[in-house]
Amino acid sequence: MDGPEELLRRIARSTPFRGLQEHCEVLEYICHQTQAGGLSDLREHDIGVAVLGLEPGYDIAENPVVSRVTEEAREKLKAYFRGEGRREPLRVALPKGEFRAFFYEADPRQLAEAEPGALEQFWAPYWRSGGTNLLIHGELPEEGMLIAEAYAAVQLAVLFEGKGSALRLQPASAFAESGVPEGNLVLVGTPETNAMLAEFVRAPLEAAIMQRIRAGDGHGVVTILASPEPAGILAAARFVTSEEVLERAAAASPTGEIPRDFLITLG
Repeated sequence: MDGPEELLRRIARSTPFRGLQEHCEVLEYICHQTQAGGLSDLREHDIGVAVLGLEPGYDIAENPVVSRVTEEAREKLKAYFRGEGRREPLRVALPKGEFRAFFYEADPRQLAEAEPGALEQFWAPYWRSGGTNLLIHGELPEEGMLIAEAYAAVQLAVLFEGKGSALRLQPASAFAESGVPEGNLVLVGTPETNAMLAEFVRAPLEAAIMQRIRAGDGHGVVTILASPEPAGILAAARFVTSEEVLERAAAASPTGEIPRDFLITLG
């Protein structure tokens, strides 16, 4: 079983905490202080100064930011262990009204009964295959990337890293002569920037799409995040990296789970 540091790293990369640096830093500080046995000295004011950079002597009644962030972190921890972290054997909680962390082991029976969340179900073909996972993005004339494509690539790379699975990034131009590579693929971009989209998307794009194809013939699984406009790529990336959004999509499916092959229009 991984220790507290590995758990905190996964929590910081999770959907509930993504982009919330203050919440991650406050949680980490409280956890470290708890483990160091400095509970008698851990006060709201001190957390504000040490973690959030507030001036010593500030009035916690006028600026209750530490209490607010801690309360929000408490709720986001619950969301993490209900979703992405439902199979974590080691848990951490922030008792209400206190600035301390409580580490404990989950009930083994609860872990045995826990079903994988929608996010894990969606990406399981990549994380469990043991094969090569490639993210193929587009290119601008100056060999750069659209900001939206770069955002999607970073979000997915962080997600894969959190699950201990490698995701290699390659431009579509790297396969201009060799064609579609083997392995599990994620294609990101617009038809203008990513030429490989034409291998799988035949009809003109009128809106952003998120598509899953079991290609076969050694080509594994293909996930397509494409749009005629860059903004649509952002919407598609948020769709496939959000436990909450994927849970809703699975619930709306006739089978109650992510289908094997599908095409979703986002617009």
